[in-house]
Amino acid sequence: MDKDRQIRMLIPPFFLAASVLWAAYLSGALYPFLHVSEHSNDAGSLKLVLSMFGVVGVSTLPLGYAISALAITILRIWPVCLLFPPHRDYEMPISNEALGKVWRILGISRTPRLDFSAGVAFDHALLEPKIHDWLARRWNSFNISTSSIAALFLSLPLSCALHIHVLTWGMWGWWSLILFLVAIFVRRSVESWREVKRMFDLVVDVRRLVRPERKQP
Repeated sequence: MDKDRQIRMLIPPFFLAASVLWAAYLSGALYPFLHVSEHSNDAGSLKLVLSMFGVVGVSTLPLGYAISALAITILRIWPVCLLFPPHRDYEMPISNEALGKVWRILGISRTPRLDFSAGVAFDHALLEPKIHDWLARRWNSFNISTSSIAALFLSLPLSCALHIHVLTWGMWGWWSLILFLVAIFVRRSVESWREVKRMFDLVVDVRRLVRPERKQP
């Protein structure tokens, strides 16, 4: 797994853990662990909690991968696909017109079932490296945002499983922060997806942004 993907996998687990800890703090569940003396009976419990944090640290990448897989699965569900026109596929942020031009640049007849592969080939093999890198950064932003949304939503059942009472009026501070973060990540993911789509719409008409050795006559 390359460095960019590793970083992408590390961020959602942070929001998951931070959300659960914030819920535990607001609900008072952390109080016994924050106010223990060295000789109290709770010292052993504190050591257990610290050991659990160590386990969480080791499992961060696998957990991040699982959260990312969940986010991808949700993005591919039919009702959600309607949010990604015109292809109803979140991995194809490109207009029909631009996609047709991609096939012409590739120099072969269009095969609809290979539209996604054509877009990937154009991005990775034909675009100027700096444009490809820009697209990769925007796409990483989209993936991190959507995975972080999934992590924040997962913190609800996880908190309940840990007997943290988040479904009470007294936890309005936790809910307010979670919904605020979700709104920010939704906005960022939408912006990133649209920016990638607009860039694809541009580069198919600007041959200087395509590698010189691959230009069509």
